Amino acid sequence: MRVLLTGAAGFVAPYVARELEARGHEVFATDVAPSRDGYAHYAQCDISSADAVRDLVRCAAPDACVHLAGISFVPDAAKNPGLLYAVNVGGTINLLDALSGATPPRRFLFISTAQAYGCTQDPADAPVGEDAPLYPLSPYAISKVAGEAATRAYGKYRGLASFVARPSNHTGPGQTVKFVAPSFVAQAREILSGSRDRFTTGNLDSGRDFSDVRDVASAYVTVLEKGRPGETYNVSSGERHRIAEILGIVRRVAGVSAPAETSADLWRPTDFSRLLDVSRLRALGWAPRHSLEGTIRDMFGA
Repeated sequence: MRVLLTGAAGFVAPYVARELEARGHEVFATDVAPSRDGYAHYAQCDISSADAVRDLVRCAAPDACVHLAGISFVPDAAKNPGLLYAVNVGGTINLLDALSGATPPRRFLFISTAQAYGCTQDPADAPVGEDAPLYPLSPYAISKVAGEAATRAYGKYRGLASFVARPSNHTGPGQTVKFVAPSFVAQAREILSGSRDRFTTGNLDSGRDFSDVRDVASAYVTVLEKGRPGETYNVSSGERHRIAEILGIVRRVAGVSAPAETSADLWRPTDFSRLLDVSRLRALGWAPRHSLEGTIRDMFGA
């Protein structure tokens, strides 16, 4: 397949591109930013412009699309909801409109978020399946649920073979230090160099399910190739770790024992991401291959 990959300048897209190419697919990448990753076929495009998206689709002539473009850092999303919805919702609708109506139907994978299920105060809650009620609590999660609804509507009424993936948190080499695991890794490097003497953290009691970005990329391509149109697929490692555990792994891998100091700017109330039932994805032949400690070791080696 010739696959249009949006959000190509982001963290996840280069991994998805490599996974697609390893499976024999051709990648046509796009982002609002210039290319940084040496894609063979690349075009800059602002997906919030319907005209620009129509021109992009005519140029790329894709058989399928993996839609990663969007504002994904939750604090940034909350600061500018107008831009958030223009990109995450309006941009998705522009893509759906430009891609629909082809024969045979194009395949469209919308990347949503496990935040659609909300969080829990009970770490013993059972894993949730794709048909569980949705409780999007942040502007970011709301934008993704709206994108899901548009994806299903175009799949049902406008001739698209559409799928939704709801990933849990994911991390790995190349992720920005805005996120917790790479922030800890960067701070550990500074401690080793002598430029700082302690970690700065937020709430260490909250729990998150962290997948390796390479496992997530493999899941996305598996859904694109083998998924059932109209279905939603959870993507998750199935293991939840408190943020304190992440810091402990980073200390162990780096060989440092520096103390941690809590920052009020980073503090959020204690909660736990919902554990996800991934049996629907596993039925397609997918399984995670990376441990969290192995991921963090690779982040140090990057």
